[in-house]
Amino acid sequence: MIKRNPPHRGHSLNGRGKIRLSVGKGWCEMSKYGHRSHNWFEAIVNKLGGESDAERFLRGELVVSERDKSKFMVIIDYSRTLDQMMADAASWLRNTCFSTADFPISGRGIVSQEVILVDFDRDVESDEVVQELAKMGLEPARIEHALAMGEKYPDTQPQLPAVFLGSVWRNHVPFRILYGNQWMLNLQTRDLKWGGKLYRFAAIRKGTTQKTFPITVDYNRTLEQMIAACACGYNNKNITAANFPISGTGVVEQEIILVDFDHDVESDEVVRELAAMEPTLEPARIEHALAFGEKYPDVQCDRPVVFLGSVWGSRVPYLSRWHDERKLSLDAGPGGWSRSCQFAAIRKISKPV
Repeated sequence: MIKRNPPHRGHSLNGRGKIRLSVGKGWCEMSKYGHRSHNWFEAIVNKLGGESDAERFLRGELVVSERDKSKFMVIIDYSRTLDQMMADAASWLRNTCFSTADFPISGRGIVSQEVILVDFDRDVESDEVVQELAKMGLEPARIEHALAMGEKYPDTQPQLPAVFLGSVWRNHVPFRILYGNQWMLNLQTRDLKWGGKLYRFAAIRKGTTQKTFPITVDYNRTLEQMIAACACGYNNKNITAANFPISGTGVVEQEIILVDFDHDVESDEVVRELAAMEPTLEPARIEHALAFGEKYPDVQCDRPVVFLGSVWGSRVPYLSRWHDERKLSLDAGPGGWSRSCQFAAIRKISKPV
């Protein structure tokens, strides 16, 4: 038979107490969630990042928070035309005035950016919105951000119309609104005095650009084997397994995000900016540098790529070009890094093959 313990301090959940089940002559306590399968609990542990992170969660060292519904990471493929971007958002209703001729877009490669939705508690004009965004280090998002946002988050859309002041056609700007049970991309005059709490304004962080590159890290290889596969003409002799130990197992697929700035930066500023862009971003390490150089040998020939996640003394690895050679070297970034540098980041959760 099943009996319920009287509720008492330390054992009561919602005033109901635990369940005790008689088994033969003894008793065993059942969890309140005994109806859940083992797979349900295992899924939670995996979601937290594994057993060690689950233990950290129970000790209060790891905090889980609800996703900020005002921030959306999007990926923009600038190899696609505006017409192709709109075709990928084919489920939307849209104004027929949207065309490549009227809304030209400029950009190169595949770019990862965070779209931030900002609202006001008062009526505002477009110029005032732009000024307020600038104070926050933001600038208005554009038509490509609107389309990428709808493509990636078709079921998670803001409840208020989102205005994209960064793209203008004949003094009209794009905005997204829920029309019945379908999303619509439409145009509104920029001269409108936007009603407070009736609109949200889409923005991106000012002065940073991100580009994404999928890589494969084979942890079955030694550091020396990774260096050989990267095949740079010059390799700093201090980049050794003793100075740069790596940890990991198997073959791991990850995505390198290259972030650049429109000003010279210190290492600490880069790390802070990565965390501000997306909480799961962290500086990439030496193994990512070597996998990146192996798969994309030409990128470093354009501009240096810095990997702040691996440190020997005060020096970190970077990929660049020296005369006609590809170069793998070390630098401490004295006095800050030049705006010509790009900084490699990864997302903290990786996916084993």
